[in-house]
Amino acid sequence: MILPCVLDTDTELKVKKYISCGMKKTAETSIKGGGMMYTMEREFGDE
Repeated sequence: MILPCVLDTDTELKVKKYISCGMKKTAETSIKGGGMMYTMEREFGDE
């Protein structure tokens, strides 16, 4: 069974930390105030 893990973060530092844990950045979205929201994803389990 494969279990997806999806999360959002608003800082590049956290994006780098999540990438080092095996996650992939799947989306970037502009938010109010000129910031960015990043969507991260990783799948866990057996195929």
